[in-house]
Amino acid sequence: MVDENLRGIPGFDAVMEHFGHWPTFHDAEVVSVYLHRSGESRLDVHFFKTLPHVDSQGHYRTERHATVRFTFREVVALELYDFNHQNVLSSLQISATKQ
Repeated sequence: MVDENLRGIPGFDAVMEHFGHWPTFHDAEVVSVYLHRSGESRLDVHFFKTLPHVDSQGHYRTERHATVRFTFREVVALELYDFNHQNVLSSLQISATKQ
């Protein structure tokens, strides 16, 4: 079930069409973060669909790779830690606040 608040995100339908559902972004990799204190900020994540099959080396097969760009305005809170060479996400939570 999709959080109804997510349906208002520009590009929501494209993500749903590409992946077949709204992903949790588990195992997505943060490619870039651009923060602007008074303008538009961006987060680019590389994501893919994991299949239940493994290859000859025991790694899960993947498909539907895509870079998803999130664009934010008026960011008021942010938590970022352990940024390094790979930056794999456990999950990605997005919420809007009303001021």
